[in-house]
Amino acid sequence: MIIFTKKKLIFIKTFKTAGTAIETELSAQLGSDDIQLPFGFGDERVEGKNYRRLRLGIRNLIASLRHPYVAFRIIAGHFLTGTPIINEHTDAECLTLFFPEYQNFTLVSISRPNEEVNQSNYRMHQRRYNYDGSFDKFIQQKGRICNNYFFKGRAGSFTCGRYEIFEYSRLAEAKNFFRQQGLELSLQDRVN
Repeated sequence: MIIFTKKKLIFIKTFKTAGTAIETELSAQLGSDDIQLPFGFGDERVEGKNYRRLRLGIRNLIASLRHPYVAFRIIAGHFLTGTPIINEHTDAECLTLFFPEYQNFTLVSISRPNEEVNQSNYRMHQRRYNYDGSFDKFIQQKGRICNNYFFKGRAGSFTCGRYEIFEYSRLAEAKNFFRQQGLELSLQDRVN
């Protein structure tokens, strides 16, 4: 996730939608007040920028009481799993629940049909990890991936002021949108 504070823009990276490539290019264009959460694994891990500004304090917990059931579920879930509440997999709802100052920002992301996401994940495992099982066996072992939860609020639509969700098959539209915001992407057409 990247938050462009002056542009009032939040980019949410979703799985198997060129999100890492987009986030990598956008991270080179961050301003001094912008925030990027760390992302990636191992050698490909990218440390974030200014993300410690998203630490939860009393003010944030009080703000979350607007939706106490959702806040309780999020907080309890993170205490049970041991992961920070704000992390690289944070969705817009969680962010704006605890940090209401981001509610009037525009959320930008890339969407892809879940079946394509799962097929792409399968192909990546074949290439990267030499996985040789069938697609059905892969789904049984790994489970299905669903990107839709990044966009749909658990307690209604209190997440962001505006959404710009671009289809993966039409990345040129996303590039044009970012260009209008003063951000450049040089993404090539994707085949994954």
